[in-house]
Amino acid sequence: MGHKCTVPYYDKSNNGRGEKMKKLFNSKMLKKVMVVTAIMSIVSATAVVASADTFNVTTTMSTAFQTLVTDLLSMLAAILPIGLTVLGASVAIAFGIKWFRRITAKG
Repeated sequence: MGHKCTVPYYDKSNNGRGEKMKKLFNSKMLKKVMVVTAIMSIVSATAVVASADTFNVTTTMSTAFQTLVTDLLSMLAAILPIGLTVLGASVAIAFGIKWFRRITAKG
């Protein structure tokens, strides 16, 4: 597992954006997300195949990925309000701390 992904057409004049992409593609989190996505698509495809009388690869994969997208969007709809609330609270606290420090430094 020591393989490192290389980003093609990397230009050092782009202010480090290529390095950020390298870090993203080499991150463990991205690999975990890809594995979970693959497992979910296999599970969805297995459920479709088990319920069908005949086997058609195109229909099976199409249905599996439609189910995967529907499941992911429903999970996102459940998680997004919570994440935005936490993010908003943390940003508000950070701005509050900066504001308080600015006010007390002038006093």
